[in-house]
Amino acid sequence: MGSENESDQILVTSSTSAAGAQQQQQQSQQQVNQHQDARYWERRRKNNLAAKKSRDARRIRENQLRVKVLCLENANQVTFRSNS
Repeated sequence: MGSENESDQILVTSSTSAAGAQQQQQQSQQQVNQHQDARYWERRRKNNLAAKKSRDARRIRENQLRVKVLCLENANQVTFRSNS
């Protein structure tokens, strides 16, 4: 009967160490996932800033173009009036 008790202890110990190893692996995977999440959110933040900067630059170019078109239209009207 003493040997059965020892084999039960070995099984409990090996299952406990297997559970501990699995738990360590899960914690390690969680740390990797958190690191990847942090990298993902940092890339998203940078991309969002770049997109905003690009949109702002486009708006400025469009506004400059509108002003230039208005100036050219006025100059064109002045030229036609003076030639008439």
